[in-house]
Amino acid sequence: MLPFLSYRLKARKGLTIILYHAVAPKIFRRHLRFLKKRYNIIKMFDYLEYRRNGGRLPDYPLVITLDDGHRENYLLLPILRETGVPITIFLCSSIAGTRRHFWFMEHQKRKLLKQLPDSERLRRLEEAGYSERKEFDDYQALSTEEVFELSDVVDFQSHSVTHPILPLCSAAKSRYEIVESRRHLELKFDLNVNGFSFPDGKYTSREIEFVREAGYQYALTLDPGFNSAKTDLFHLRRINIPDWAGVSFLWAKCSGVWHTLKKLIRRRNGYYPL
Repeated sequence: MLPFLSYRLKARKGLTIILYHAVAPKIFRRHLRFLKKRYNIIKMFDYLEYRRNGGRLPDYPLVITLDDGHRENYLLLPILRETGVPITIFLCSSIAGTRRHFWFMEHQKRKLLKQLPDSERLRRLEEAGYSERKEFDDYQALSTEEVFELSDVVDFQSHSVTHPILPLCSAAKSRYEIVESRRHLELKFDLNVNGFSFPDGKYTSREIEFVREAGYQYALTLDPGFNSAKTDLFHLRRINIPDWAGVSFLWAKCSGVWHTLKKLIRRRNGYYPL
């Protein structure tokens, strides 16, 4: 009952943006059946046009995004062709089309590494035998051929060059990751790149300014909630859906109930999230 009430009150006019990473086709198909009954799934382009030129969005608009460009995303192609559902995948420009690996999949203490200054993160990864330029025997990211094939039904955008935690980088590196990823993707895959997704959802006012300077039209965070006609285009809210989520959990997350309950529990226990 609570998810339904929250959905009716908040989602009808507010844009819901959801995020997956490497969701399996079976789960994705099940989620789509559920979402299509309750939302109008639109392109990110439709929302940007609405913000630029006015007009109307359909009731209960929803955008589907995937971060990183994992190799598993290619398995969604038959579903996308069959259903015509639009999605946006945010690529790491130095990993897509190569056999380089995602650093956060190569170290057991990735949660710790995400809290360290960037130079220290890289040092510890090198000690563990990982290098950002190392080519492995297998692909973790989409290959060049897969990106081109998916381009017919997928909107590809930028997720940085190497997926560092940008606020923990120097200003020069943070700017490079944001600016150069757009240029790399456009040259490498002949894409029209106008959107940026902050790696791990982390950003500061510095990163927002770099995204603006780089010529992007919007940026996605992992701040939960819905987006209105007045939401800053460089602070768009997005709801993270675990790749393993069942339909009930998907509903709790999309409706906003999950985040609301978490806030209430934390406040009751003396924690006050931002």
